[in-house]
Amino acid sequence: MSGKERKQAINQVATDSVTNPNEISDSEYLFMGLIQATPTNSSVNISSKEKALLNIKVSAKEKGGQKSVLCKIDSGAETNIVPKPLYDKLYPNKNKLMKPTVILTAYGGTEIPNLGSCKVYVQGPHNPTPRQITVEVVDVDGPVVIGNATAQELNLLRLNWPVTATNEHHPTVKIFDVNGKGHPTPLTKEYLLKEYKDVFTGIGLFPGQPYHIEIDKNASPVQYPPRQVPIHLHPAYKKELERVKELGIITEVKNEYTPWVNSTVVTPKADGSIRLCLDPRDLNKAIHRNPYYTRTVDDVLPKVNGATYFSILDARSGYWQESLDNESSKLCTFSTPWGKYQWNRIPFGLNCSGDIFQELKRWIQRSHKYKV
Repeated sequence: MSGKERKQAINQVATDSVTNPNEISDSEYLFMGLIQATPTNSSVNISSKEKALLNIKVSAKEKGGQKSVLCKIDSGAETNIVPKPLYDKLYPNKNKLMKPTVILTAYGGTEIPNLGSCKVYVQGPHNPTPRQITVEVVDVDGPVVIGNATAQELNLLRLNWPVTATNEHHPTVKIFDVNGKGHPTPLTKEYLLKEYKDVFTGIGLFPGQPYHIEIDKNASPVQYPPRQVPIHLHPAYKKELERVKELGIITEVKNEYTPWVNSTVVTPKADGSIRLCLDPRDLNKAIHRNPYYTRTVDDVLPKVNGATYFSILDARSGYWQESLDNESSKLCTFSTPWGKYQWNRIPFGLNCSGDIFQELKRWIQRSHKYKV
């Protein structure tokens, strides 16, 4: 567009039930969809049909005073727009503007002043009787814009939703998993949950031998009593203990001496449940930690350069997917108001939990031929 052509395009509008624009949320913004294209090649001619331009008659009154104007039928617009020059011709020397009903923004978010709204009568080729519509008046150049809903009401636009698809000349799409097994298309959530039921049931477990925690043999074991927990959290606390016990994550300790007895941290979550964590502050001092380097963003970015598709793995309850041997499980004994329990899986709170999980996860990823 040359410097002389100072045409602006209206792209978005937001419904506004109040006069203060700051009170409008992001979810109330509507798409206007009007973008004007000017050919860079002077030999190219864009017809009125291609631009969706149509001659209609607009007037301030139901009868008389009609003016023939060129309007744009925009199926992507959710309101109607009239430029100020046309409004001045419809209402000479009169101010019939009401409060704006929407907020207008241009492409890129720049706000376009909405001078107000008014009622006009529109007569088109398919509605011989003028119909009254609400329009927004803007001080920008451009044609009258008839939005989606109004265009359908005036029989200027018809949307044909049904679409018939055929398989002619289209190859059949086949989906195979890493084991070469074929699956039907399209894949649905219900099919995947049924086909891979074992993956979506319970807590997973890394393959291999249970992990053994090495500690300083000269460390003195410490035993803590149950930590005080607010009474109103007891039901959720007890429920979580029963849940993880049923999953095999912990085991109740009965009539057995355990040198180490750790405290427990109970943290309430937003949904009313609680997060159960071990507080092994003394045990952590005795653990011989085997640090494992965790890759950072700077390590990963060069390897994904040029990649197009990405997958996200949710490592929910990731630590609980590695089991502990019997000796290590006893080290992770903890006290509660209802007795002692011991962790059969790696608990949250150990200073070595992150190292163990990251190393096992990396080992699993390396076992596949795909780059992770």
